[in-house]
Amino acid sequence: MTIKNNILTADSGKVLTNGEAFGKTVRLGKFGRVENWYEITDAEYEKIKEEQRE
Repeated sequence: MTIKNNILTADSGKVLTNGEAFGKTVRLGKFGRVENWYEITDAEYEKIKEEQRE
């Protein structure tokens, strides 16, 4: 994960998540915390999306 000017960017093949929202790039708000975000693989993200559809 890359952090620059309160913008988090996921590494190649990964997606950022805080457990509720997902994205390749996330801009932190005024009270946003880097510690609340982590990376998952694209495959894990696809699995979560599929489970949410059911």
